[in-house]
Amino acid sequence: MNSLDSSKSRSLKDAILDALRAGQAEEPEEEATFVLRYVNQHSLLDPGKIDNILAELAEGVSPYHVIGEYPIPGARCTLLVPRDVMPPGSDTPGMILAIQQVANSCRPALLVDIGCGMGVLGVAALLASPDSRGVLIDVDMAACEATIANLARLGLSNRATVVPADSLACLAPNSVALLVGNLPFVPTDHIGSLLPRFSRHVPRRAVDGGRDGLGLFRRLLPHDLPVGTRRPAGVFHMLST
Repeated sequence: MNSLDSSKSRSLKDAILDALRAGQAEEPEEEATFVLRYVNQHSLLDPGKIDNILAELAEGVSPYHVIGEYPIPGARCTLLVPRDVMPPGSDTPGMILAIQQVANSCRPALLVDIGCGMGVLGVAALLASPDSRGVLIDVDMAACEATIANLARLGLSNRATVVPADSLACLAPNSVALLVGNLPFVPTDHIGSLLPRFSRHVPRRAVDGGRDGLGLFRRLLPHDLPVGTRRPAGVFHMLST
């Protein structure tokens, strides 16, 4: 890269950073690097296209919605992120790391991602445990379609099933070795205080956890589910065999 290209790149990154900060991004430096890398790799030099990206970022739209992709940490692959499905948040890399460690350690025969969204947590677990099979569940058809597309994109379709459902009733008793999920946990009255990307630019059902934020946990997880550990980030490790 010559000095002129380097100067242009720094200038564009500064503009991206300014837009992300205006949109109240929690991790502006990390996200700016992601957006800049995408722009450079795809030669998006059209000022109009770049202006549109900056405008959406400044409005608080997630960069993963703006670009339409999310790079899985440590996996060297990306997932598609449709506009009508919840995008990853700043805590997603930490959840992925925890899931990768657990999946790689216990090598579950069957893992389940409940409330899978675009499938990022279930995909991370499948990538970390190559011999595992997966069931990815979501009540929203747009999320199921996004997950199906992402599994196909990564060659994982033969190892996973996507189920449009609002419960775990599709699973055989005592069949699940690892259960992961990032369910909506925000109390209804608190949604307005979320970052713009989650309060204004995602389907409400993706963030609304009911009166106290635990509505979906109560409905989707049976009371007698033998969950050994509930991790604060929303990762559940269940040994039921």
